[in-house]
Amino acid sequence: MRLRTGAFLWLWALRYVSALEESEAGVIDWHKELVGVPLTDSPKSLPAFIRLDPTSPTKKTGMTVATKSNILAVLNPGSTGNIVWRRQFDQSEGRILQYKTHRDALASISGPGGSHVRLFESFTGNLLWERQLHPPSLGRLLEPANLGVDVTFWHELSDIDAYVLSDGNTVSRLEGRSGKTLWPWKTDDIGYVRIVSWVPRIHGAC
Repeated sequence: MRLRTGAFLWLWALRYVSALEESEAGVIDWHKELVGVPLTDSPKSLPAFIRLDPTSPTKKTGMTVATKSNILAVLNPGSTGNIVWRRQFDQSEGRILQYKTHRDALASISGPGGSHVRLFESFTGNLLWERQLHPPSLGRLLEPANLGVDVTFWHELSDIDAYVLSDGNTVSRLEGRSGKTLWPWKTDDIGYVRIVSWVPRIHGAC
């Protein structure tokens, strides 16, 4: 009899605990999105201000942050500091090595030797395209990790094609609207650390 009474009291109490949780749903439960500790080991991945396409009548400013949690995010630099958008990259892919903006687009390079390239809309975070230049397992493990990796855009605002240096010896031109490889150029020399657009050519710099 005592066992039955104990079981009844336990079930009766559980009913009120359950009701209490249901009544507080949406009132006290919360989730705070974070971005992590910013990367500061290279100028290529330092936090930086970005601005909307200068040809647009709308003025908008954000701050791009790449973090040790392998998150790429844009923050509102005003009084709120809210996250405008964030994207977490798969850790198995490798860390974020660099990002760069052009007009309303933001390009990121990640993975060993710059194996992955993505293009986002700067102020919405919409993924426009992503491209794997080589399997991460075949990427050169240079030191530091972002050595031999770079991305740049043509000087004309109307040209949104991305020029990507990967593995320190390969330059690829990726079509800005689809990410399709328009042409690659490769050399046996792995000493290139950046690429520079200079009319009328793209130059590799050691």
